[in-house]
Amino acid sequence: GQGHGGAIFAVEEASVSITDSGLVDNEADDGGAIWSDRSFVSVERSLVAGNVANDEVGGLANLFGVLTVHESALLGNSSGRGDAGAVYHGSGGVYSNTTTTSVTDSCILDNSFPALNGSLSGVKLATGNWWGDPSGPSGEGPGSGDGVMGSWPYDPWALDVLAACVFAEAPWAPGQPPSGACEVLVWFDEATVIADTDEGLDDWRITAAARFYDFDPTRDREIASIGITSFDGDAGDTVVLEQQWRTEMWDSYANLIRLDDVAITIRENDGRAGSDIATFRWSPGTLIECGETMSFTALIGVTPSSGRFLRNAQPETYGLIQLDMTITAVPVTWNPRR
Repeated sequence: GQGHGGAIFAVEEASVSITDSGLVDNEADDGGAIWSDRSFVSVERSLVAGNVANDEVGGLANLFGVLTVHESALLGNSSGRGDAGAVYHGSGGVYSNTTTTSVTDSCILDNSFPALNGSLSGVKLATGNWWGDPSGPSGEGPGSGDGVMGSWPYDPWALDVLAACVFAEAPWAPGQPPSGACEVLVWFDEATVIADTDEGLDDWRITAAARFYDFDPTRDREIASIGITSFDGDAGDTVVLEQQWRTEMWDSYANLIRLDDVAITIRENDGRAGSDIATFRWSPGTLIECGETMSFTALIGVTPSSGRFLRNAQPETYGLIQLDMTITAVPVTWNPRR
């Protein structure tokens, strides 16, 4: 919780690659999640959320190196000094032409202002991002989304929520829960490819989110959790996932919760131009008591990428995925994160 880099401290040409993972609820004086000095850092399809810097750079700090962030979610990171909530690009001197920071096709939401900041020299890129509002980033940008300063190229930006943050809400950490409270766990159980958009084994990626309301009258809060998984499958295949969502995002509830929303995006990466994408949204309002378990099955239609069929003169073939999930409320008497 002190010094540089709450989760990772990289120096002297270190190489760090973070894929399909999460940097959540870390704290440091500088660089709440990562402090990188003259190093190479890649963050892809990952969650960077709720990180705090007591002084500088709440999320990811890149000083005189290379930082690449792609298809990731930067949610609710904060800096005590207010220099950069999510990402900082530090360049100068002999490193003016070699420092590179790229944040693309990602979700940037609820970070302290400005979310992105940095030196004027070096190479910066921040295109294709969802800033929390269709009008784009605030600060040097024209919109009312998360802020950008330091002459980042941000146009074009996404006009709607990206798959990287199906439901964009940062984790909530109320502290030590009372004895006898309940923790919520969410599971991907099985995925069945009922129909595929083309022949052959494909790489499928699932990004999902669930939003809950805590019925405890002393808290009266909503929180959300994001889960990411992948599998290989063709038509007729059933894959056992048995993957629990990131429990480090969850704190405890008391007695009764309500499942408000479930949002799922499925992407088929089949090696051709354009990915086949499916989306699913459900708002059940189901009440779950502590100790209860509920399961549900979602049938999700996959729309083929129209561009590749136009190029190949093939008929459109739609896919169908069956996804089985489980939500359980587990009694706990302590906070396992502490």
